[in-house]
Amino acid sequence: MGLRWPLFTIGLFTLVTVVALLFGKWYKMELPGMNWLHILVKQPHMIPLLLFFSQISGPFNEEFGLRGYALDRLLVRYGFAISSAILGFIWATWHLPWFFTPGQFQYDQLQNSLFDALMLIPYNMALSFVMSFVYINTNRSILAGAFVRMMSNFITSQLLIPYDAAFGGVIRNVHLATCVLVIVYTLISKDFKKLAAETIADIERDYGSTQTIGL
Repeated sequence: MGLRWPLFTIGLFTLVTVVALLFGKWYKMELPGMNWLHILVKQPHMIPLLLFFSQISGPFNEEFGLRGYALDRLLVRYGFAISSAILGFIWATWHLPWFFTPGQFQYDQLQNSLFDALMLIPYNMALSFVMSFVYINTNRSILAGAFVRMMSNFITSQLLIPYDAAFGGVIRNVHLATCVLVIVYTLISKDFKKLAAETIADIERDYGSTQTIGL
């Protein structure tokens, strides 16, 4: 992954968290309890362990299928933008059962607002763009895709818990807006478009022929 893209990822989600906290304070909302953050301040040696659990709680195992298998095949057929949107939609629907599982944050969101619950779909689709963006910029690193998810979970969620559904909506919307800025860049940047085209050509060479690439 190098150093640039991990730093980009950490900086991006730190920005999301800070902006969300400022919004919450401005609107006099109940701010997050930040239990994990308090623990890590007192016991910094716990950071590697918590990061490990953040990685294996979804990013590590799912990314072999999403970025490691499906994305390459989608890129060849549909290009960067449509492929990222499709993969994000699949990822979002994969997690819909959480909305019907008491004890999950998504379940609380659904009880609070149907609109907030449905926003999971565009949120995951937008984050999928960011993950695909980093994936392409790191020479198709599955680890890089997993790292984006891990940092998104760790910085914008796990470090802040517990927090109520209202603040959850704020941080999700700030998260979504930030991802949209990245999406706009991918759509207008000539340099990135060139890199994406080169990556797709590399995928075709790796598989030998577009005819052999199947989902």
